[in-house]
Amino acid sequence: MRGFTEAEKQQLQTKIEVQERKQRIVGEIIRKNKEAKRTGPIGTAWKYGFLAIILSLFGLNIFIHLYSQHYSSNQHITVLNLVLVLMLLVNHIAFHFTKRGWLNLVMKTVAGIMTVAGLAYAVYVYRLTVLAV
Repeated sequence: MRGFTEAEKQQLQTKIEVQERKQRIVGEIIRKNKEAKRTGPIGTAWKYGFLAIILSLFGLNIFIHLYSQHYSSNQHITVLNLVLVLMLLVNHIAFHFTKRGWLNLVMKTVAGIMTVAGLAYAVYVYRLTVLAV
């Protein structure tokens, strides 16, 4: 069996490097195409549009909470509104703005805990207001 000469080894090494470079480029193109499909123009409009709606609801609920502190007969309802909007906000950020890494895991865990806590508070307020009457 014959061995390769230094020139042949160099040619093979060059071909291997070219192939590796091509594979990296193709991998990057595939990754960019997947991200483009995930966040197209409709996805981006949905993501930021719904964020604007949630933030405006949050601002409105803060205004109502601050304004009705002295006049409202039941403060639990206004606090429940704030909790539910915060729950929506955290869930929206967790599932639409974090995609990879440890921050994704942390945000989704916080969103899950916030959802459970918000629903538990909603049940508590329901029992206080509706079942107490």
